Amino acid sequence: MSTITSETIRTPGITTMTPKRAREADPDLGIASRTRSRFSAVMSSSTPVPAMMPVISDEPDMDHDDDYELVDEDDESIIVIDADEAVPQTPLVNSAKPVTVGYPPVWAYKRQSLCSALPYFDAYQSGMYHKYGKPHGILIDQAASKRDLMLEQVVITTVGGGRDLDEAGNRVRLVDQRESNSLQCIRAALDHHYPLVIIAGIENPTTRVKVPFPYSILGIFHVTDLWQETVLAPTGQIAQWVFRLEKVDLNRPSWWAPANDPTANTYVPGQYVASIKQCATCGEASKQIFSAGWACLNKKACRDYFNFGFLVDVDALTYSNDFLCERTAFTHTADTQLPALVPELPLSPNGVDTFGTEKEYFNGIVCRLCGCCSRRKSWARWVCENPGCAFKCEGKILPIPTEIIHRENADFRASRRRSLVDPVVKIKMHGRDVGGFSTDIYYLPNDAGKIIGSLTIMRANEVICARPGGPDDMFTALQGEDLHLERNPALRAGGKREILTKHFAKNWGAKYKFGVTVASTGFEEAPDTILRATQRLRWAGERAIEKTVESFDENEDPGRDVLPSEFIQFNEMLSIGYFRDGKISYHDDGEKELGPTVATLSLGSPSVMSIRPKNRSGIQPRGNVSSRREKPAVIRFNLYHGDMVVMHGTQIHRFYEHQVIPQGKRRYALTCRYIRPELMQDEADRVAAVQKGRMPRRAEIFAYHGDMSTSGITTSVPSAMSIASAPVMSSGNIMQPIPAPTSPPTQATNTAQGNAQDFINLTAWFNDNPAAANYFAQNMPRNFIPILIALLYRLSNPLQNFIGGNQD
Repeated sequence: MSTITSETIRTPGITTMTPKRAREADPDLGIASRTRSRFSAVMSSSTPVPAMMPVISDEPDMDHDDDYELVDEDDESIIVIDADEAVPQTPLVNSAKPVTVGYPPVWAYKRQSLCSALPYFDAYQSGMYHKYGKPHGILIDQAASKRDLMLEQVVITTVGGGRDLDEAGNRVRLVDQRESNSLQCIRAALDHHYPLVIIAGIENPTTRVKVPFPYSILGIFHVTDLWQETVLAPTGQIAQWVFRLEKVDLNRPSWWAPANDPTANTYVPGQYVASIKQCATCGEASKQIFSAGWACLNKKACRDYFNFGFLVDVDALTYSNDFLCERTAFTHTADTQLPALVPELPLSPNGVDTFGTEKEYFNGIVCRLCGCCSRRKSWARWVCENPGCAFKCEGKILPIPTEIIHRENADFRASRRRSLVDPVVKIKMHGRDVGGFSTDIYYLPNDAGKIIGSLTIMRANEVICARPGGPDDMFTALQGEDLHLERNPALRAGGKREILTKHFAKNWGAKYKFGVTVASTGFEEAPDTILRATQRLRWAGERAIEKTVESFDENEDPGRDVLPSEFIQFNEMLSIGYFRDGKISYHDDGEKELGPTVATLSLGSPSVMSIRPKNRSGIQPRGNVSSRREKPAVIRFNLYHGDMVVMHGTQIHRFYEHQVIPQGKRRYALTCRYIRPELMQDEADRVAAVQKGRMPRRAEIFAYHGDMSTSGITTSVPSAMSIASAPVMSSGNIMQPIPAPTSPPTQATNTAQGNAQDFINLTAWFNDNPAAANYFAQNMPRNFIPILIALLYRLSNPLQNFIGGNQD
C-alpha cells in the first residue's frame, strides 16, 4: 500500500500542495507531473491510498455510436507527484489480454463523469461528440464491429448510427448504412484535418490489451481514410462506412501498448505505403486496404464495387499490412487547434458576473493527481472520484447580494412569462391576502372531476423579504452555511452509466425515502436558518389548509379523508440548492410514509413550476401529448424570491406530478413534509424519525405568525380590519399587536411618538384601501416609506379618490 504525503503551502487566494517526493512523468504514460491549479487544490495529508474496488457494470453502452494570484508553473507550490503513487490500481477485468505499458492521462469510472469533465466529449448517448459539423471526440466501446482495430498508432472503426435491435436484443446493422450527421463530420475531419480525441471503453471486444478503466482516453488522432466496405449481417451482405485514424504525435510512446511489447506496430511516414489503383469501370481511385487484393470502394457509382475478381469470404477479410503500417504526417491548418487532454480548472469567480454557481462551476474536472474525471457532487467542492486518491478542489462560492437577486426577479417578472391554468383546474380563490402574502388557491380534480387536492401559492413582496429574519436574511445566511449539499444518484446508481441529479440536496429531521437517497441530520443539529424556514413553512401549511377548507361549497367538499382539515406539524425538511441551469424534473411526493401536506419556500433566483397529470391518469388537459406520451402541464406559474407553495391532499400525488426549473444564478428550495414513523418498515428508522424530527427548544424563538403587508392584514388575527389588532414587527419575525390609536391627528407631528401615531393611522387607512396598499407595495422603494409616512396620511383622501375608486 502506497502513501501520498503532502505539505500545505498557503499563497494569496490559492491553497496548493507540494508532495515531498516528485519526479517528471511522461504525460502519455501517466498524469502530467506539473499542473497549474486555478482553484484551491487540497489534499489531506498522510492519506493512505487503498486498493481499488472493481467498478465494472454489465450495463451496455449505446456507443460507437479576480483578483486572485494565479499560480506560476515554476512556483514551488505546484502539485508535483510521483506518477506511480498517483495512479490507482486497475479494476479487475475478466480478460486474458496483456496489460498496458502505462496508464491513460485521463480516465473515468462513469459516463457522466467523462462527459461533464471533458469539453471534447459531451455525448451521453452517442459514440461521437460533434458540434457545428466538427467532430471532437469518439468513444469506442461495446458496439464495435468485427474488423475494428485499436493498434498502438492506428485505430480503425465504423461510423456510428444505423443500428437496430435484433431478435436477441443486440444492436446490429441490418441494411446498408445511409448518410448521417456522424458521417458528414468524419468526412469534414478528413477534408479539413480536424484533430479529435479517441476514448476506449473497457467493453470494447477488439482491443489487443486489457483497457484499465471503464473509459480511458487514448490521445489525439486525425482521420486518414474513409471508405465503404461490405460485411455480413443477419439479413445478408450490407455496406457500412469505416474510417482509419492515426495518432497526431507519432514520436510519443502510446500508453496502451502491451507491456510485453511496448514498441509493437510503431512506424514513421514513408516506411510503408499502401498501393492505389484506378478502377477501370468508374475511374475512381481506391487504396488496396485488404490483404486478399484490390477492390473498388466506390459503392455509390460503380457496378464493380467490392469486386475482387474472384470469390471471397467477406466475413474472413483482413486489412493489408501496408495499409495498417502506413503513416501519414499530420497537417496543421488555420482551423487546426489541438485540444488539451486535461482541461484547465475554472477561474475563480470574480463577484461581478461570476459567483461560483454558474454552469462552468457545475461541470466536472480532471483530477490533477491521478487523471480521474470527477463530477461536482458536492456544493462546496470537487472531490476526486477515485477512492484511492486524496485530491480535492475547493469550489469557491461567493455570496450574491440580495440587490442582484431582487433585480433578477424583477427582470424575470418583466419578461411577461405568463402563467398557465388549464380549464380542467378549478380556481377557487384568487388574490386573497393571507398574513401579508398575496395568495392564490387552486383546486385539483381527479379523473372523475372530484376535488382531491389544493395548491396554494403565497407570494411575498419586497417588504416581507426585507423584514429581519425574512427571505433576504435567510438567503444571505444560507450562502454562508456549509449545508453539506450533495448531488445523489438519480438513475442506475452504482453502474458506469449512473446519472446524478442536477441539484444538490441535504435532508433534515426524519429520514425521507424517495427516488434519490439523501443523508438526513436531526433538527437538533440544523443551522438556525433551517429552523427559521421550517417555522415559516409550518405557518404556511396551517394557513393554507385553513383557507382551503373555508372556501369549500357544501357540494364540493371532498371529505376530511381526502383533504384533512387539521394540520400535522412537519418533522422533515429537504433543502435543495441549484446552480444556474440546475433543475428537478417531473416527480411526485406520493411516498406512502408522507402526510397530506407539502410546503416549499423559494429563496434566490426565480423559477418556473409546472404541474401535469400523470400519463396513466384519466385526466385529459388541453394541448398535445408529447412523443413520449407525456401530458402537458395544467398549471404553470413563476416562483419568486420569498414565495411559498403548499400542496395539500392525500391523493394529489396519485394523479399529478410537478417539476421546478430555476431561471437564474442561484436558488434554494426548502421543502417540509410530515413523515409518518408508524409507516416506516425499519424499526431504527421509526425511532430516528421521532428523535431527529423533534424541533429543539431554540426553534421557539423563530416562531412565525405571518407578516404584515402594506395592508396590515394577517390571518392570525381574526379582526384583521381592526386598528387595535393591526400587527407590527417588534424583533425577529414575531408579530405583536400595537395599541389602538386615539382620534386621528389633523396634522403630522415631528416627535417619535407622533410619527408612530401617523404610522398607525396610515395602517388603518391602508386596511380600508387594499388597492392603494398594493399600489404602494409595488411602486414605492422600501427605504422611502418611513420618510413619507406622514405625507401619505395627509394625502389619504385624494389617494382614496384617485386609486381606491376601483377595488378589483
